[in-house]
Amino acid sequence: MSVLGTTVSILGGGFIGLTFVTDLLAESPACRASVWDWAPGIIAWGLLAGGLGSLVRPLRSHQVWLADHICGRLTPSSVQRSKKPNTPTR
Repeated sequence: MSVLGTTVSILGGGFIGLTFVTDLLAESPACRASVWDWAPGIIAWGLLAGGLGSLVRPLRSHQVWLADHICGRLTPSSVQRSKKPNTPTR
């Protein structure tokens, strides 16, 4: 997890929130009247979702590491393969 990657994820979430706000403003005259009441919250939720989404991959990787460590490497990628040389079959 890098600072740049996390920052871009957060900004991406903010962009999605801003897009949602723009869509609501374009579609609903009632939303235009009270835009400052609800728009900052939607953008903030987008920023938060982007930041939390950036944490998913490292947490998932840690979960896999724990499962391998505790369960004795039961994942399919860790199955021992035979060490026969590559010989063509006829």
